[in-house]
Amino acid sequence: MMKKYLNIHRRLFVPLFVIVCTVVLSNCDSNDGQGWADERYLSNFEHYFDNPNPKTGLSYTQAEIDELKYDRTKEERFKGEQPVVLNLFLSKQINSVEIMDGSTGDILLNFTSAEASGDKFKLSMTTSLAELEIGPGSSKALKFNIVYADDSIGTAFFIVASVLPLPPAADILVGQWEFDDTSNLGKATIGTDLVPKDKDGGSGSHSATSGMASGDGAVLTASGSYFELIHNLPATLGGSKVNNYTLVFDVSVPASSYGAYSNLFHTRLDISGDGSTYISPSGGLWGRGVGSSGGGAIQADTWHRIVVTVGEADYRAYIDGQRILVGSSGLDDPNHTFDLSKVLLFIDNGSEDVPIKVTEVMLFNRTFDNNWVTEDLPPVGQPVP
Repeated sequence: MMKKYLNIHRRLFVPLFVIVCTVVLSNCDSNDGQGWADERYLSNFEHYFDNPNPKTGLSYTQAEIDELKYDRTKEERFKGEQPVVLNLFLSKQINSVEIMDGSTGDILLNFTSAEASGDKFKLSMTTSLAELEIGPGSSKALKFNIVYADDSIGTAFFIVASVLPLPPAADILVGQWEFDDTSNLGKATIGTDLVPKDKDGGSGSHSATSGMASGDGAVLTASGSYFELIHNLPATLGGSKVNNYTLVFDVSVPASSYGAYSNLFHTRLDISGDGSTYISPSGGLWGRGVGSSGGGAIQADTWHRIVVTVGEADYRAYIDGQRILVGSSGLDDPNHTFDLSKVLLFIDNGSEDVPIKVTEVMLFNRTFDNNWVTEDLPPVGQPVP
Protein backbone atom coordinates (compact mmCIF):
# COMPACT_ATOMS: atom_id res chain seq x y z
CA MET A 1 0.00 0.00 0.00
CA MET A 2 1.10 3.59 -0.48
CA LYS A 3 3.29 4.90 2.34
CA LYS A 4 2.58 8.19 4.10
CA TYR A 5 4.16 11.22 2.56
CA LEU A 6 6.98 13.03 4.31
CA ASN A 7 6.04 16.49 5.52
CA ILE A 8 8.54 18.50 3.49
CA HIS A 9 8.21 22.28 3.48
CA ARG A 10 10.88 23.02 0.92
CA ARG A 11 11.41 21.85 -2.63
CA LEU A 12 14.61 20.01 -3.38
CA PHE A 13 15.61 19.30 -6.96
CA VAL A 14 18.84 17.51 -7.83
CA PRO A 15 20.00 17.68 -11.46
CA LEU A 16 21.26 14.33 -12.71
CA PHE A 17 23.03 13.68 -16.00
CA VAL A 18 23.10 10.16 -17.36
CA ILE A 19 23.19 8.62 -20.82
CA VAL A 20 20.01 6.92 -22.01
CA CYS A 21 20.13 4.70 -25.08
CA THR A 22 16.43 3.93 -25.55
CA VAL A 23 15.03 4.85 -28.97
CA VAL A 24 11.85 6.88 -28.60
CA LEU A 25 9.43 8.78 -30.77
CA SER A 26 9.80 12.55 -30.76
CA ASN A 27 7.19 15.26 -30.69
CA CYS A 28 7.36 18.93 -31.71
CA ASP A 29 6.16 22.16 -30.17
CA SER A 30 2.64 23.05 -31.23
CA ASN A 31 3.15 26.82 -31.13
CA ASP A 32 3.24 28.05 -34.72
CA GLY A 33 5.37 31.10 -33.87
CA GLN A 34 2.77 33.74 -34.71
CA GLY A 35 3.74 37.08 -33.19
CA TRP A 36 7.45 36.27 -33.06
CA ALA A 37 9.83 38.27 -35.26
CA ASP A 38 12.64 35.74 -35.00
CA GLU A 39 12.11 33.22 -37.81
CA ARG A 40 14.34 30.74 -36.00
CA TYR A 41 11.41 30.18 -33.66
CA LEU A 42 9.57 28.42 -36.46
CA SER A 43 12.00 25.53 -37.02
CA ASN A 44 13.71 22.63 -35.30
CA PHE A 45 11.90 22.53 -31.96
CA GLU A 46 12.03 18.79 -31.48
CA HIS A 47 11.90 17.55 -27.88
CA TYR A 48 10.79 14.42 -26.03
CA PHE A 49 10.79 12.88 -22.58
CA ASP A 50 12.49 9.52 -22.00
CA ASN A 51 12.14 8.75 -18.30
CA PRO A 52 13.22 5.58 -16.48
CA ASN A 53 10.49 3.20 -15.36
CA PRO A 54 9.49 4.37 -11.85
CA LYS A 55 9.04 0.74 -10.79
CA THR A 56 12.61 -0.28 -11.59
CA GLY A 57 14.62 2.92 -11.97
CA LEU A 58 15.89 1.51 -15.30
CA SER A 59 15.05 2.25 -18.92
CA TYR A 60 11.75 0.76 -20.01
CA THR A 61 11.77 -2.60 -21.76
CA GLN A 62 9.40 -3.04 -24.69
CA ALA A 63 7.27 -5.41 -22.60
CA GLU A 64 6.95 -2.74 -19.90
CA ILE A 65 5.98 -0.14 -22.48
CA ASP A 66 3.32 -2.50 -23.85
CA GLU A 67 1.79 -2.74 -20.35
CA LEU A 68 1.25 1.01 -20.08
CA LYS A 69 -2.20 2.56 -20.45
CA TYR A 70 -0.91 6.11 -20.85
CA ASP A 71 1.56 7.98 -23.03
CA ARG A 72 4.86 7.95 -21.13
CA THR A 73 6.24 10.72 -23.38
CA LYS A 74 3.59 13.09 -21.98
CA GLU A 75 2.78 11.65 -18.54
CA GLU A 76 4.38 9.45 -15.93
CA ARG A 77 2.72 7.79 -12.96
CA PHE A 78 4.49 7.49 -9.62
CA LYS A 79 3.54 5.98 -6.27
CA GLY A 80 4.49 6.69 -2.69
CA GLU A 81 8.16 7.49 -2.25
CA GLN A 82 9.30 6.49 -5.74
CA PRO A 83 11.78 9.10 -7.03
CA VAL A 84 10.27 11.33 -9.70
CA VAL A 85 12.94 11.33 -12.42
CA LEU A 86 12.26 13.25 -15.63
CA ASN A 87 14.65 13.24 -18.62
CA LEU A 88 14.05 15.88 -21.29
CA PHE A 89 15.85 15.49 -24.63
CA LEU A 90 16.26 18.54 -26.89
CA SER A 91 17.32 19.01 -30.47
CA LYS A 92 19.96 21.67 -29.70
CA GLN A 93 21.93 23.24 -26.90
CA ILE A 94 20.23 25.67 -24.54
CA ASN A 95 20.86 28.99 -22.90
CA SER A 96 18.32 28.16 -20.22
CA VAL A 97 15.39 25.93 -19.29
CA GLU A 98 12.99 27.18 -16.66
CA ILE A 99 10.77 24.56 -15.03
CA MET A 100 7.49 25.95 -13.74
CA ASP A 101 4.69 24.54 -11.61
CA GLY A 102 1.81 24.56 -14.07
CA SER A 103 -0.80 25.14 -11.36
CA THR A 104 0.86 27.93 -9.36
CA GLY A 105 3.37 29.45 -11.77
CA ASP A 106 6.17 28.95 -9.24
CA ILE A 107 9.63 28.50 -10.72
CA LEU A 108 10.97 25.18 -9.50
CA LEU A 109 14.34 24.89 -11.21
CA ASN A 110 16.59 26.53 -13.80
CA PHE A 111 19.14 24.91 -16.09
CA THR A 112 21.77 26.86 -18.06
CA SER A 113 23.23 23.98 -20.08
CA ALA A 114 22.40 20.49 -21.22
CA GLU A 115 24.61 17.45 -21.61
CA ALA A 116 25.28 16.20 -25.13
CA SER A 117 23.74 12.76 -25.69
CA GLY A 118 24.35 11.52 -29.23
CA ASP A 119 22.90 14.14 -31.53
CA LYS A 120 20.58 15.41 -28.75
CA PHE A 121 20.99 17.38 -25.53
CA LYS A 122 19.65 16.08 -22.24
CA LEU A 123 18.36 17.58 -19.00
CA SER A 124 17.46 15.42 -15.99
CA MET A 125 15.67 16.35 -12.78
CA THR A 126 14.98 14.28 -9.68
CA THR A 127 12.34 15.09 -7.08
CA SER A 128 9.42 13.34 -5.34
CA LEU A 129 5.64 13.46 -5.16
CA ALA A 130 5.87 14.97 -1.69
CA GLU A 131 8.21 17.74 -2.85
CA LEU A 132 5.89 18.45 -5.77
CA GLU A 133 2.95 18.46 -3.35
CA ILE A 134 1.03 15.91 -5.42
CA GLY A 135 -1.34 13.85 -3.27
CA PRO A 136 -2.63 10.31 -3.99
CA GLY A 137 -4.82 10.19 -7.06
CA SER A 138 -3.96 13.70 -8.23
CA SER A 139 -1.54 15.11 -10.81
CA LYS A 140 0.33 18.26 -11.73
CA ALA A 141 1.48 19.69 -15.05
CA LEU A 142 5.04 20.98 -15.29
CA LYS A 143 5.93 23.59 -17.89
CA PHE A 144 9.43 23.76 -19.38
CA ASN A 145 10.26 27.17 -20.86
CA ILE A 146 13.21 26.66 -23.20
CA VAL A 147 15.62 29.26 -24.59
CA TYR A 148 18.01 27.63 -27.03
CA ALA A 149 21.63 28.69 -27.57
CA ASP A 150 20.65 30.33 -30.87
CA ASP A 151 18.06 32.43 -28.95
CA SER A 152 15.08 30.59 -30.39
CA ILE A 153 12.55 29.44 -27.83
CA GLY A 154 10.24 26.50 -27.14
CA THR A 155 7.90 25.08 -24.54
CA ALA A 156 7.36 21.55 -23.28
CA PHE A 157 4.73 20.20 -20.88
CA PHE A 158 4.74 17.06 -18.78
CA ILE A 159 2.18 15.64 -16.33
CA VAL A 160 3.32 13.96 -13.13
CA ALA A 161 0.57 11.77 -11.67
CA SER A 162 0.28 10.06 -8.30
CA VAL A 163 -1.20 6.56 -8.63
CA LEU A 164 -4.06 5.66 -6.32
CA PRO A 165 -3.16 2.74 -4.08
CA LEU A 166 -5.26 -0.39 -3.75
CA PRO A 167 -8.07 0.53 -1.34
CA PRO A 168 -8.23 -1.29 2.02
CA ALA A 169 -9.83 -4.72 1.80
CA ALA A 170 -12.55 -3.60 4.21
CA ASP A 171 -13.76 -1.16 1.54
CA ILE A 172 -13.77 -3.43 -1.52
CA LEU A 173 -13.74 -7.11 -0.45
CA VAL A 174 -17.35 -8.33 -0.56
CA GLY A 175 -16.85 -12.10 -0.61
CA GLN A 176 -14.23 -14.46 0.82
CA TRP A 177 -14.26 -18.26 1.06
CA GLU A 178 -11.34 -20.13 2.64
CA PHE A 179 -12.60 -23.78 2.64
CA ASP A 180 -11.35 -24.45 6.17
CA ASP A 181 -14.57 -25.94 7.58
CA THR A 182 -14.73 -29.59 6.48
CA SER A 183 -18.37 -29.81 7.59
CA ASN A 184 -19.33 -26.81 5.47
CA LEU A 185 -16.86 -26.33 2.62
CA GLY A 186 -18.77 -23.37 1.25
CA LYS A 187 -18.72 -21.43 4.51
CA ALA A 188 -18.12 -17.73 3.93
CA THR A 189 -15.58 -15.69 5.83
CA ILE A 190 -17.16 -12.63 4.22
CA GLY A 191 -20.43 -12.67 2.31
CA THR A 192 -22.86 -15.54 1.76
CA ASP A 193 -22.03 -19.26 2.00
CA LEU A 194 -21.36 -20.98 -1.30
CA VAL A 195 -24.05 -23.49 -2.31
CA PRO A 196 -22.65 -26.84 -3.54
CA LYS A 197 -24.51 -28.43 -6.46
CA ASP A 198 -24.03 -30.71 -9.42
CA LYS A 199 -25.44 -30.93 -12.92
CA ASP A 200 -27.89 -33.65 -11.90
CA GLY A 201 -29.50 -31.50 -9.22
CA GLY A 202 -27.58 -33.01 -6.32
CA SER A 203 -25.44 -31.34 -3.68
CA GLY A 204 -22.15 -31.89 -5.46
CA SER A 205 -19.15 -34.01 -4.64
CA HIS A 206 -16.38 -31.55 -3.88
CA SER A 207 -14.13 -32.82 -1.08
CA ALA A 208 -11.94 -31.35 1.62
CA THR A 209 -8.17 -31.46 1.17
CA SER A 210 -5.04 -29.86 2.57
CA GLY A 211 -4.17 -26.28 1.73
CA MET A 212 -0.89 -24.40 1.60
CA ALA A 213 0.28 -25.03 5.17
CA SER A 214 -0.56 -27.00 8.29
CA GLY A 215 -4.06 -26.14 9.43
CA ASP A 216 -4.99 -24.49 6.13
CA GLY A 217 -7.93 -26.11 4.41
CA ALA A 218 -8.81 -26.35 0.73
CA VAL A 219 -11.40 -27.90 -1.51
CA LEU A 220 -10.71 -30.42 -4.24
CA THR A 221 -13.26 -29.66 -6.94
CA ALA A 222 -15.07 -32.46 -8.73
CA SER A 223 -15.92 -32.61 -12.41
CA GLY A 224 -19.64 -32.04 -12.87
CA SER A 225 -20.00 -30.34 -9.49
CA TYR A 226 -19.93 -26.62 -8.77
CA PHE A 227 -20.62 -23.89 -6.23
CA GLU A 228 -23.24 -21.20 -6.58
CA LEU A 229 -21.72 -17.89 -5.49
CA ILE A 230 -24.46 -15.48 -4.41
CA HIS A 231 -22.66 -12.17 -4.77
CA ASN A 232 -25.30 -9.59 -3.65
CA LEU A 233 -23.88 -7.03 -6.08
CA PRO A 234 -26.03 -4.51 -7.98
CA ALA A 235 -26.02 -3.81 -11.70
CA THR A 236 -23.21 -1.45 -12.65
CA LEU A 237 -21.97 0.87 -15.39
CA GLY A 238 -25.51 1.59 -16.56
CA GLY A 239 -26.22 -2.00 -17.55
CA SER A 240 -28.59 -4.65 -16.24
CA LYS A 241 -25.79 -6.93 -14.99
CA VAL A 242 -22.74 -6.71 -12.75
CA ASN A 243 -20.27 -5.26 -15.24
CA ASN A 244 -17.28 -4.62 -13.01
CA TYR A 245 -15.74 -6.92 -10.40
CA THR A 246 -12.54 -8.80 -9.55
CA LEU A 247 -12.25 -12.49 -8.66
CA VAL A 248 -9.12 -13.93 -7.02
CA PHE A 249 -8.46 -17.68 -6.91
CA ASP A 250 -5.64 -19.34 -4.93
CA VAL A 251 -5.30 -22.68 -6.67
CA SER A 252 -3.07 -25.68 -7.23
CA VAL A 253 -3.46 -28.04 -10.19
CA PRO A 254 -2.76 -31.68 -9.25
CA ALA A 255 -0.42 -33.54 -11.57
CA SER A 256 -3.32 -35.84 -12.44
CA SER A 257 -5.28 -32.85 -13.79
CA TYR A 258 -2.42 -31.05 -15.50
CA GLY A 259 -2.72 -30.92 -19.29
CA ALA A 260 -6.50 -30.46 -19.35
CA TYR A 261 -8.90 -27.53 -19.15
CA SER A 262 -10.49 -26.59 -15.83
CA ASN A 263 -13.03 -23.79 -15.67
CA LEU A 264 -12.80 -21.24 -12.88
CA PHE A 265 -16.23 -19.66 -13.26
CA HIS A 266 -19.30 -19.63 -15.49
CA THR A 267 -21.51 -16.57 -15.95
CA ARG A 268 -24.38 -18.40 -17.70
CA LEU A 269 -26.60 -19.88 -15.03
CA ASP A 270 -27.85 -22.60 -17.40
CA ILE A 271 -24.18 -23.62 -17.95
CA SER A 272 -24.62 -23.26 -21.70
CA GLY A 273 -21.46 -23.07 -23.78
CA ASP A 274 -18.03 -22.36 -22.40
CA GLY A 275 -17.42 -20.54 -19.14
CA SER A 276 -15.59 -17.27 -18.65
CA THR A 277 -12.04 -18.27 -17.73
CA TYR A 278 -10.21 -21.61 -17.73
CA ILE A 279 -6.85 -22.93 -16.64
CA SER A 280 -5.53 -24.22 -19.97
CA PRO A 281 -3.70 -27.50 -20.71
CA SER A 282 -0.43 -25.64 -21.27
CA GLY A 283 -0.45 -24.04 -17.82
CA GLY A 284 -1.85 -20.69 -18.92
CA LEU A 285 -5.36 -19.25 -19.03
CA TRP A 286 -8.09 -19.20 -21.66
CA GLY A 287 -10.85 -16.58 -21.74
CA ARG A 288 -14.06 -16.90 -23.70
CA GLY A 289 -13.94 -14.47 -26.61
CA VAL A 290 -10.39 -13.51 -25.57
CA GLY A 291 -8.30 -16.55 -26.46
CA SER A 292 -5.43 -18.34 -24.81
CA SER A 293 -2.26 -17.10 -23.15
CA GLY A 294 1.11 -18.72 -23.46
CA GLY A 295 1.77 -21.74 -21.30
CA GLY A 296 3.97 -22.56 -18.37
CA ALA A 297 2.86 -19.92 -15.86
CA ILE A 298 0.97 -22.52 -13.82
CA GLN A 299 2.98 -25.53 -12.67
CA ALA A 300 1.56 -28.83 -11.43
CA ASP A 301 1.19 -29.23 -7.65
CA THR A 302 2.16 -25.58 -7.10
CA TRP A 303 0.04 -22.86 -5.51
CA HIS A 304 -0.73 -19.86 -7.71
CA ARG A 305 -2.84 -16.70 -7.37
CA ILE A 306 -5.10 -16.12 -10.38
CA VAL A 307 -6.86 -12.76 -10.78
CA VAL A 308 -9.64 -12.02 -13.27
CA THR A 309 -10.82 -8.41 -13.36
CA VAL A 310 -13.63 -7.09 -15.54
CA GLY A 311 -14.72 -3.51 -16.19
CA GLU A 312 -16.04 -1.23 -18.88
CA ALA A 313 -14.71 -2.68 -22.17
CA ASP A 314 -12.03 -4.33 -20.07
CA TYR A 315 -11.11 -7.97 -19.33
CA ARG A 316 -7.73 -8.87 -17.83
CA ALA A 317 -6.38 -12.05 -16.27
CA TYR A 318 -3.21 -12.52 -14.24
CA ILE A 319 -1.15 -15.35 -12.78
CA ASP A 320 1.02 -14.46 -9.79
CA GLY A 321 0.90 -10.75 -10.59
CA GLN A 322 1.76 -11.13 -14.28
CA ARG A 323 -0.87 -10.03 -16.78
CA ILE A 324 -1.26 -12.76 -19.35
CA LEU A 325 -4.67 -12.15 -20.94
CA VAL A 326 -6.31 -8.91 -22.04
CA GLY A 327 -9.51 -8.39 -23.97
CA SER A 328 -12.76 -6.47 -24.12
CA SER A 329 -15.94 -7.10 -22.17
CA GLY A 330 -18.90 -5.19 -23.52
CA LEU A 331 -21.80 -3.90 -21.44
CA ASP A 332 -23.81 -6.87 -20.12
CA ASP A 333 -21.50 -9.23 -22.03
CA PRO A 334 -22.82 -12.75 -21.27
CA ASN A 335 -19.29 -14.16 -21.40
CA HIS A 336 -17.92 -12.25 -18.43
CA THR A 337 -20.59 -10.20 -16.60
CA PHE A 338 -22.60 -11.55 -13.66
CA ASP A 339 -26.29 -12.26 -13.53
CA LEU A 340 -27.80 -10.22 -10.71
CA SER A 341 -28.37 -13.28 -8.54
CA LYS A 342 -25.23 -15.41 -8.73
CA VAL A 343 -22.23 -16.76 -10.61
CA LEU A 344 -21.12 -20.42 -10.84
CA LEU A 345 -17.67 -21.65 -9.81
CA PHE A 346 -15.68 -24.59 -11.23
CA ILE A 347 -18.18 -25.92 -13.78
CA ASP A 348 -18.18 -26.48 -17.55
CA ASN A 349 -20.94 -27.37 -19.97
CA GLY A 350 -18.98 -30.49 -20.90
CA SER A 351 -16.05 -32.10 -19.11
CA GLU A 352 -13.53 -29.26 -19.12
CA ASP A 353 -13.65 -28.86 -15.37
CA VAL A 354 -11.01 -31.33 -14.19
CA PRO A 355 -10.39 -31.32 -10.41
CA ILE A 356 -8.20 -28.58 -8.93
CA LYS A 357 -7.35 -27.62 -5.37
CA VAL A 358 -8.64 -24.23 -4.19
CA THR A 359 -7.65 -22.73 -0.84
CA GLU A 360 -9.29 -19.33 -1.22
CA VAL A 361 -11.66 -17.35 -3.43
CA MET A 362 -12.10 -13.58 -3.03
CA LEU A 363 -14.64 -11.31 -4.72
CA PHE A 364 -14.12 -7.54 -4.97
CA ASN A 365 -16.77 -5.04 -6.01
CA ARG A 366 -14.66 -3.13 -8.52
CA THR A 367 -12.30 -3.46 -11.43
CA PHE A 368 -8.63 -3.51 -10.42
CA ASP A 369 -6.12 -1.15 -11.98
CA ASN A 370 -3.21 -2.96 -13.54
CA ASN A 371 -0.80 -1.64 -10.91
CA TRP A 372 -3.08 -2.87 -8.10
CA VAL A 373 -2.54 -6.45 -9.31
CA THR A 374 1.09 -6.20 -10.33
CA GLU A 375 2.29 -4.11 -7.37
CA ASP A 376 -0.20 -3.97 -4.49
CA LEU A 377 -1.92 -7.35 -4.33
CA PRO A 378 0.02 -9.75 -2.06
CA PRO A 379 1.23 -13.10 -3.42
CA VAL A 380 -0.69 -16.36 -3.23
CA GLY A 381 -1.91 -17.27 0.23
CA GLN A 382 -1.41 -13.84 1.76
CA PRO A 383 -4.35 -11.66 2.84
CA VAL A 384 -5.20 -8.35 1.23
CA PRO A 385 -4.39 -5.51 3.67
